[in-house]
Amino acid sequence: MAGNLGIHGAFAFPIMVGSHVMAVLEFFSRSVETPNPRLLEVMEIIGTQLGRVLERKRGEQTQKESDARIRGIVETAADAIITINEAGIIQSYNSAAEHVFGYSAQEAIGQNVSQLMPSPHQEHHDEYLQQYLSGHPSTIFGKSRELVGKRKDWSAFPMELAVSEIILGNRRTFTGIVRDISDRKQHEQELREAIEHAESAAIAKSQFLATMSHEIRTPMNGVIGMTGLLLETDLSGQQRQFAETVRSSGETLLKIINDILDFSKIEAGKLEFEMIPFDLRTTLEESMELLAEAAGKKNLELVGLVNANVPTALQGDPGRLRQIFMNLAGNAIKFTSEGEIIIKISSVEDTRDHVTIRVDIHDTGEGIPTDILPKLFQPFSQADSSTTRRYGGTGLGLAICKQLVQQMNGEIGVENRSEGGSTFWVTARFPKQPDEALSPPHTPVALERLRVCAVDDHATNRQLLEQYFQYWKMEGTLVEDPRACLALLQQQAKTGTPFDLAILDMEMPNMDGFTLAQHIKSDDTLKATRLILLTSLGRRGDATAAQQCGFSGYLTKPIRRAQLQACLETVMGLPLSDTQAGPQPLITSHFLKDRQLHQAIRILGVDDHQVNQQLGVLMVERLGFRADVAGNGREALEALSRIPYDLILMDCQMPEIDGYEATRKIREAEAVKGKA
Repeated sequence: MAGNLGIHGAFAFPIMVGSHVMAVLEFFSRSVETPNPRLLEVMEIIGTQLGRVLERKRGEQTQKESDARIRGIVETAADAIITINEAGIIQSYNSAAEHVFGYSAQEAIGQNVSQLMPSPHQEHHDEYLQQYLSGHPSTIFGKSRELVGKRKDWSAFPMELAVSEIILGNRRTFTGIVRDISDRKQHEQELREAIEHAESAAIAKSQFLATMSHEIRTPMNGVIGMTGLLLETDLSGQQRQFAETVRSSGETLLKIINDILDFSKIEAGKLEFEMIPFDLRTTLEESMELLAEAAGKKNLELVGLVNANVPTALQGDPGRLRQIFMNLAGNAIKFTSEGEIIIKISSVEDTRDHVTIRVDIHDTGEGIPTDILPKLFQPFSQADSSTTRRYGGTGLGLAICKQLVQQMNGEIGVENRSEGGSTFWVTARFPKQPDEALSPPHTPVALERLRVCAVDDHATNRQLLEQYFQYWKMEGTLVEDPRACLALLQQQAKTGTPFDLAILDMEMPNMDGFTLAQHIKSDDTLKATRLILLTSLGRRGDATAAQQCGFSGYLTKPIRRAQLQACLETVMGLPLSDTQAGPQPLITSHFLKDRQLHQAIRILGVDDHQVNQQLGVLMVERLGFRADVAGNGREALEALSRIPYDLILMDCQMPEIDGYEATRKIREAEAVKGKA
């Protein structure tokens, strides 16, 4: 019978015998009509004992099968699995351990685990092992730790070790799972080297971009500046047309150059932002002035609406915000053949220190196909393959806008309008200017007979400045070398005829504008000389650095004559006293626009109908003024509490507070203020 037991072998034989005996006893008990009670008791005892034997044999069989499965898992595991006792003696050692350490199981089992550890690192291993034996191993059990292992050939390698503990009676056994991480360490080293290489490349790229920015914008300054001077001379109709084409082409080329350089900065991770005071309405108006000609050529109405409840005295980077306006509104003009472009700014969230604005740019163009919408903000993506040929452009504008908006803690999106056209929207968050920063600007002074020294290593720029100085009847001296400029300033100061101001170029050989300014301000005889910085780079952060170096004005090229004139007049109007309260403001293009804004008549249009708002703003702007808008009387009162408007165009029938009630409240407030 034993020969037919099959794969179960001898382990199955007792089970089979027990089953037969139980069957015989059961048959006997049913066959005997009056069984002997003693016999039944004996039969019950025999059955119980046989059941116990049967159960034990089944348990042993299950345990052996479980042990076999565990051994199979351990042997086929990818990681080395080693068990040791409290003395550190290896108890088991799987196939992966043989591959990792080079020792066979016969060589390793029974040996101390220290033979798998290199002697220079033995101390760390001993300390680690003692933590398991200390009775407080909970901080390390189940956690991986990087150590150093030793192979049979004595070569060391990095490994990752995780340990668990098993207690059987009074015995403690430790199981360690070891993973060879040599490849991972090599990849990490390669990654570190790649990152260092990429960082070096990014630095080199950033330096190259700075140089390219200077080299490209410097001749562009000459082209645009000289063309502007040419247009002010007596020209024939054809000559004027040619000159205007040159200037327009130069402006277009400058925009393309700026897009490419900005996108390169984004890729290099060098996109930086200024944090300077600016006026939101002024920034919008600057953008609209630059876009007005393109809109006028297509007979499009270009309207800017700023809700009266939007604070406009903010801090941030107005140049970047204007770049967003120019890109989005410029695209709207490009793709709209008739109708209007409306730029509307509203407030999303207004706290004591910050405001989140929303800019909606509506157009009446063709709209955007729904399958194109997801690709619009990807670099080098156009609406269709013929877009570049039909409209021009680099395909970078929207991708750059998205990066700029994200830096402003905002979002950007687009949606088609049910009435036709599309709406691009942007949100952005800005700190508000402190109240003390809202002081009126200083009164400008005349430039005639002022003594000025200008230094620029580019001959065309010197020639352009010379033309400006002659036009303003200033006593101007132009030099090429920064050291010669410093020597000339010192010489004139010693003779008692110091220069009133100095205009310094930023990028010059041997010494840049910042260094030259530091030399000038450190000389007691030259401290009173006002300084203006002209730069082709326009890097973020330079305005703050310029103010720290002692500059009173900061302008980026290409320089417009009216802009430089306003900067010179304002800088020369600043007091020289060091005892005045607060630091002097840095005169930038944005500051000049703000000054012009404060001098203009402020008009508020109050109407709950959007079309009437647009119409009112258009009519006011065509008269040469600017206007804010409010949707009802309550918004008008809130706006008037912040800005002293010179004129209010008030609608009568409006929700919440109508025009009559709002006017009564305004007059009551004026009466109270007059009595005070």
